[in-house]
Amino acid sequence: MELTSSPFLESMAEKHKPAETYERDGVTYHLKDSRLEEMAIPAHEVPVTEEVVYEAVEALDRIPSKISVTVTDEGTGQEMESIAAADWQESGEERWEDTFSFPVTFHEYGLEGYWIGDKVFKLEGDVPDFTGYEKELLMLIGASEEDYKVESVSWDGEAYEDADGVRCRNAVAKGKKLVRDCTVTYVGSAVFLEEPGVRYVSTYVKEGESEDGAVQYTMKAVGVYVPKKGNGAVMAAVIGVTSIGAGVGTAGYVHYRKKRVKDMI
Repeated sequence: MELTSSPFLESMAEKHKPAETYERDGVTYHLKDSRLEEMAIPAHEVPVTEEVVYEAVEALDRIPSKISVTVTDEGTGQEMESIAAADWQESGEERWEDTFSFPVTFHEYGLEGYWIGDKVFKLEGDVPDFTGYEKELLMLIGASEEDYKVESVSWDGEAYEDADGVRCRNAVAKGKKLVRDCTVTYVGSAVFLEEPGVRYVSTYVKEGESEDGAVQYTMKAVGVYVPKKGNGAVMAAVIGVTSIGAGVGTAGYVHYRKKRVKDMI
């Protein structure tokens, strides 16, 4: 019996080596020989599903709607880059983390007051105290009090002049942000073009047949001991005989033993 495999890249030949035995309709066949022959891998499409977990996602974050995915066809060994689009999203439980911070720059440092939205913030002394102005401060970065909390503002270095000669001083606002872990499933497809490849052509023979197709018969040798008075023990034996050929008229039977192999863990 001759079997052919699907085509694959020649570099995958070791992975696709034909099995030593093959079963069909309850009959076991054994590998006689195999060879590689050239055959093109036809163009085909492979579905893509990629699950990505984004940790500690905050309100100002934007989860990508599309991602680049490396797609490998396990059957042929081909590989390519493809684009997958977000198809489904699940968010975990919300939690507050104290890793929130953002920079604040005072332009024309030294003035008595600064506009924050529609309010005037007055810098009193040398401490940038924004108590009562947290909402307006968050609005400067497009954030809301539902997702962020400003707990302190402190100076970040001394005063300096920017490129335009304006006296400035930097500060940093710190606080908490509401985050959650998000799992996104991306789907798409990868279209592989036709590519040169190879396939295995394997020949199998039915168990109990020789390589030329002849049936093998084996007669089991049985020893019979017949005690004889006065002359000790005399042994009569039926000699084991093996004959090859179909239709041989002998009362023999095929005798074999199956080995059980345990997986090594």
